[in-house]
Amino acid sequence: MWFKKSITPKVSHQEDFEFLAERDMARLLEAPTGARYLTYAVFLCLILSIGWAHQAKIDEIAVGHGKVVPAKQLQVLQSLEGGIISEVFVRPGDIVAKGDILLKIDDTQFKADLQKHAREIQILKAQKNGCWLK
Repeated sequence: MWFKKSITPKVSHQEDFEFLAERDMARLLEAPTGARYLTYAVFLCLILSIGWAHQAKIDEIAVGHGKVVPAKQLQVLQSLEGGIISEVFVRPGDIVAKGDILLKIDDTQFKADLQKHAREIQILKAQKNGCWLK
């Protein structure tokens, strides 16, 4: 027979079990209790997760492009190259004039790039003049 011998069906005669439809056999064969408990545990975890998500307070962080909306004309602020802002000199509601410094971008990365390129220039000049040791 195709079913395990350790499972005893709840029918009066063993021969009757062979003539049952598959769905009736499945009903008669009891589902393992471990699988049932695992299903309950997964369902309980799902309910607890939904409850936690409903009650939890999460900080929201959004990244976007800044626009200054003056009374006269719309102006878009943008950096030619991305960078990290180290200081902000204005606050919302402050009145600014043309030429005022609004923020300071951290120039550590740019200084490092400048030093790297300066060394490359020195190496290329030395190679051009034949001072390069092989």
